[in-house]
Amino acid sequence: MLNKIKCLWALLSLEQRRRLVFLQIMVVAISIFELLTIGMIAGFMGIVSDNSKLDEYLSFVNIAAPEGISYSNLLLFISSVVLICLTISSILSVVMTKKINQISFGFGHELTFRLFSFYQTRDWIYYVKNNSSDLSNKVLIESSRLVGTVLVPTINMLSRLVFIFLISIAIFSYDIETSFFVIVFFISSYVLISALLKKRLHRNSRLITETNQQKSKIVKEAFTNTKAAILLGKRDYFINSFEKQSLQQSQSQASTKTISGTPKYMMEWLAYVSMIMIIILNLIIKGDDFSTILPLLTIYGLAAFKLLPSLQQVYNNIAIIKGNISVLDTLKEDMVLSSVNNSLGYDSSFIPFESYLEVSQGCFSYNNDENLALNSINLKINKFEKIGVVGHSGSGKSTLIDVLCGLLSLNYGSLKSDGQPIEDLSAWHHNISYVPQSVSLLDSTIAENIAFGVDYSEIDWNKVNKAVELSCLNDLIDSFPNGLDSQLGENGIQISGGQRQRISIARALYAESDILIFDEATSALDGITENQIMESIEKLSGKKTIVMIAHRLKTIKNCDRIYFMEKGKIIDEGSYKYLMENNAHFREMDKFA
Repeated sequence: MLNKIKCLWALLSLEQRRRLVFLQIMVVAISIFELLTIGMIAGFMGIVSDNSKLDEYLSFVNIAAPEGISYSNLLLFISSVVLICLTISSILSVVMTKKINQISFGFGHELTFRLFSFYQTRDWIYYVKNNSSDLSNKVLIESSRLVGTVLVPTINMLSRLVFIFLISIAIFSYDIETSFFVIVFFISSYVLISALLKKRLHRNSRLITETNQQKSKIVKEAFTNTKAAILLGKRDYFINSFEKQSLQQSQSQASTKTISGTPKYMMEWLAYVSMIMIIILNLIIKGDDFSTILPLLTIYGLAAFKLLPSLQQVYNNIAIIKGNISVLDTLKEDMVLSSVNNSLGYDSSFIPFESYLEVSQGCFSYNNDENLALNSINLKINKFEKIGVVGHSGSGKSTLIDVLCGLLSLNYGSLKSDGQPIEDLSAWHHNISYVPQSVSLLDSTIAENIAFGVDYSEIDWNKVNKAVELSCLNDLIDSFPNGLDSQLGENGIQISGGQRQRISIARALYAESDILIFDEATSALDGITENQIMESIEKLSGKKTIVMIAHRLKTIKNCDRIYFMEKGKIIDEGSYKYLMENNAHFREMDKFA
């Protein structure tokens, strides 16, 4: 476990480490004050049991009792000082606890935010290769688990270990033999219990990690496939799958919680046994009188009062950490990578598009192997042209569009704007507006969906109205009582597929990019709605450079040029009429349009 804690330390930034060091200094200072308070209480009990010890204690601290003051008044004064010190000690303990929680959960916020920011700054290929439910699970569940069950317990454990060490030193200085017996007795008991339960905690940790991943996957798939599950009567499949994973997780968590709390009751019994043994040792074996051992019992009683909860907290934290430490293996790689500055850099530069966009000898493989998704692609798109890209499924159309968007970087060849290679793909994104086949809308207003990613107070309403006009959304907006401020529900559930597609087009137009790319944007629509969307697109001809991917050839009949793809290659290009006359494969596709 020590190696895991070192790994956790390595994940913290320099500033976080400084804060942690400051926390430990504060813990040491408060612990020393608590020790002084325990010593004062022991001395007070000694004075109560033997009046003669008052002069001894006063001479030890080099203070003389005021003349004329009675013993009872002096005792009252000392008791008031002790009570004040106890009060201050309690307040300082609360302050320390608050500070520990603030720093611990502050670290948690910073690490979780760092992880989410890291995922948000990855290239598109990262999302292609990683399951979105796994990423969601890491951000929402595993990062919280790292904080709540590893980071916070570790910081608490370190603070308690410091306190235990100082308490041990203090009571050792008072009575070495008895202190050695008490400390070794309690610590060895916890070590033995921890060793016996180690394998069970490790198993629980692994099961909690696995079930978290499965629960996230099941929830995402269930909500994504709700309609199909209802119609096919398969909702029980998701319910039963979730119940199985949730039950297994709850049993593992209950086991870990039980293991972490069990020693407390045993230790309480052992504490009473040890106190009786101390009395027997001093009264019977050593022959001391009760007034002599009363301060000793007070010191060990108060030490036990402070020490046992601290030992229990340390053990409890170790059990929790061991029961959840596998989360560190899940997040370690991403957390290390996220420690590097991951700025988006969208505004670093602007790449002009004045004349043409070109791909020269473009090759791309998703796994950097010989299986090419794009193979020696050459194409040229002039400004304000309307270009079509067609081909059977798996021909490489979507991959080509991702390259044109700057989402994928070619393995070989080049992407050029006005003859200049595009080196900074993030800067090229300014020139692209993308309309997908499957539209994903925000659970917010029509205006916020059109001005995607812009705070409501910063929306440019002139741009919104212009985009609404060009995308023929006026009828939809007029049908809502609140117009552009109307809520659409989750993923636009209150409107039709064609209306969602129009909002997607309006979103693309709001960005005022030079190039509009439609990725089979009408393939899921009925004929009438498709014609309406195509009319909206036709209005943009001559105003924007348009690239359209299509299965149904009628949607690209009016394109200036059409590229026909097969197996990652462009096998032909020309106008619709030319391809119909000269390409048999194209004519075959037209039969099913």
